[in-house]
Amino acid sequence: MLSNWLIQQVRYPAVYKFPVTHVTELVAPDEEVMDYLALTLLLAHGNPQQMRDQYELRLKDAEDNSLNILKKYLEDRIFPSENRIGV
Repeated sequence: MLSNWLIQQVRYPAVYKFPVTHVTELVAPDEEVMDYLALTLLLAHGNPQQMRDQYELRLKDAEDNSLNILKKYLEDRIFPSENRIGV
């Protein structure tokens, strides 16, 4: 998939003590590539379900302790309403 988007070439002769690779975009990334990159970045940051579970615990703590600022932040930024989620 990425090979349709990028090409790599190792620089010869090597002018440094380490190899240098040039990466060039062949075409603009399509939707499939963008979706793949988005998922890869998300998973590199952490398991999405685990993050959601942690935020839900924090939301529950905020409700239990009357922490309205934290509760509002979590509701607005972490758990956006269905109509704000792009599919």
